[in-house]
Amino acid sequence: MNTRRLVTDAVLIALYVVLNFYTIRLGWLNISLAAFPILVAALLYGWADGLIVGAMSGFISQLLTYGLSVTTIMWMLPTLVRGLMVGLYATKRGFDLNRKQIGFIVLVSCLVVTLLNTAALYADSLIYHYPVALTLGTIALRLVSSVVMAVVFTIITPKAIQLLRAASAAERTEYLDQMEQQIRTYEAQNKTGNRVLDTI
Repeated sequence: MNTRRLVTDAVLIALYVVLNFYTIRLGWLNISLAAFPILVAALLYGWADGLIVGAMSGFISQLLTYGLSVTTIMWMLPTLVRGLMVGLYATKRGFDLNRKQIGFIVLVSCLVVTLLNTAALYADSLIYHYPVALTLGTIALRLVSSVVMAVVFTIITPKAIQLLRAASAAERTEYLDQMEQQIRTYEAQNKTGNRVLDTI
């Protein structure tokens, strides 16, 4: 993993934490753009980065919002799974996904995350003794919200990936141009007149 990629992952983790603080919480229903950085990491770099960004984002957010608890790992699992799922799918497709493919994996990941969050909420309700009916009674609403957020992510994520890749390509081209110029300068300074030595 290169420095640029590591820094990008760290920025995406920080962005997740910030976006998570701006979540609209309506009882057991959350409306949030926090998953966006995990999707970007997974679609841009693959499953390992998706997993890292997902796991660290979930852990830091859980720690800052609720502290450590018996169910902290259960609450980390949905973000970790999202990054892993989307990253594996992107890797399998060679990172060349069209909008339909992105929409498909984003929708599947949103539904899986909703089910995992509901399982964590259910475990919390059993451990901390709050009404189980509230947890299970809101699952239909949570699934609808999940589909709506999948549509939003499908609209904004491909453009973000395209912009990040374009920036990377421009930097890469600039770097290669600089390297080529440095090689030419070096060649000009070190000509011996002997073809064998100049080739070496």
